[in-house]
Amino acid sequence: MTSVPLSVETLIWLGSFVLALLIATIVLTMGRSMISARHGVQVDQKRSALRQDVFRYLQSDSTDPDALIAGLTMVERTALREIIEEILLHFRGRNQVQVRHIARALGLERKAFQEFETGERYEQLHALYWFWLLETPIDRDRMIEKSCGDTDTEAAAAQVLLASDDDDIAAPTIELLLSRGQSLSVMGMDALYEIHNDDPTALFAYVANETTDWSESLLIQVFEVISYAAPVGSAVSLEWVIARTSHESADVRAAAFNALSEYGWRDDVRTGVDWERAVRDESAAVRKVVYRVLGRWDDRVNSTAIAALYDDPDDRARVAGVDSLYEDVDREELAPSPQIRKALDWVKLNSAFG
Repeated sequence: MTSVPLSVETLIWLGSFVLALLIATIVLTMGRSMISARHGVQVDQKRSALRQDVFRYLQSDSTDPDALIAGLTMVERTALREIIEEILLHFRGRNQVQVRHIARALGLERKAFQEFETGERYEQLHALYWFWLLETPIDRDRMIEKSCGDTDTEAAAAQVLLASDDDDIAAPTIELLLSRGQSLSVMGMDALYEIHNDDPTALFAYVANETTDWSESLLIQVFEVISYAAPVGSAVSLEWVIARTSHESADVRAAAFNALSEYGWRDDVRTGVDWERAVRDESAAVRKVVYRVLGRWDDRVNSTAIAALYDDPDDRARVAGVDSLYEDVDREELAPSPQIRKALDWVKLNSAFG
């Protein structure tokens, strides 16, 4: 089929049409930007006066926030919402209680419930943020049900649960964060650490019965939380951690060993781990962690580490081992090899320069 060339008039008309569309798009974008900027300026102008009104209200004995809100324009209501957010983030005590009364009178709590129930992901996150700020009483099971399935909403819901007055939130919050077996966001990590720091038995109780095939990244994150928190008592089983020192992933093995670094005083850790195998792990990164862990303990297991260290083929691992086991390695009766002597010299030099 033979194509028919376009006439000059047609080409000009098409070019003019495309140019007109481009100009219209630019004008529309600029118009929206100007309207948004103007709205922002109006909010800034109203904020100063409203802030003074809010602080006068807080200093008074008034318990009727409706008088403060009555007659406010949409711009003023926006400014007041920003002032409420600022105060709730930076003030504590009686002022927070009073400001929450203002927020509820302004309809912020009601709006948050509506967004949470009917909104998409962004609206739900926004609602959870306000639940957290306002310490809103909310049905725990309903919130968990609505938040499941998305890493960010799960983490935000966990923060709301932690801010609640419910004393029994550790187990359901851990379930919310870990049940899908996927890696946590920074907010989720923070929530898990806070739970584990307050009630270290809850996390170990959960993982002891967990059958979900967790991702490697989640395993590493959980071990990181354990390693940063205070050690648990001898009544709490560490079998779940010990078992993963033989995981197929070198990164997981390293994280598991690191999580055990504060447990040298427990016989189940000393006997439950195959330390002969650990110090000769195929991964240099794992061996470095193992050397560091054993270096924190006494010399009952260090002889195993030193024997492996003398044969370690990796320069960086040897340096890490010598650094961790320095006092046990720097002994003439052990007749350090040239490689070990070089590592010792490096550690001494590094120590001298701090």
